[in-house]
Amino acid sequence: MTAVSCPPIGRQQQIRPPNKDVWTPPSEMRGDIARALLYMAVRYDGSVPGELDLELSDNPKIAEGQMGLLSPLLKWHSVDPPSSLEATRNNRVCSLYQHNRNPFVDHPEFVPLIWAPCQPRYQL
Repeated sequence: MTAVSCPPIGRQQQIRPPNKDVWTPPSEMRGDIARALLYMAVRYDGSVPGELDLELSDNPKIAEGQMGLLSPLLKWHSVDPPSSLEATRNNRVCSLYQHNRNPFVDHPEFVPLIWAPCQPRYQL
């Protein structure tokens, strides 16, 4: 069995009091985790019988397939863009395992197109 090493907890996480309901990953991993959850939200849309429709929410209800918190995930995606390591992982997952890609790694500009609040295109 290979030992797994976890990144050290940053100073910010050490200062913040523990919260049993929210886990905050290290800052250098936040964008990666956000894009993984954003991908899950579009991939698991409830279109397959017996599969949950996973939704991101700022008020998640696990029993209803909601996860999140959406607002921090969107911020993490924005602040921590895809790295070359994340692109390499996306390539390997596609070529060696799942044979599909996380579109938000390849095209981070898709995220605000899907999750931005609707704005009127025309003013009357």
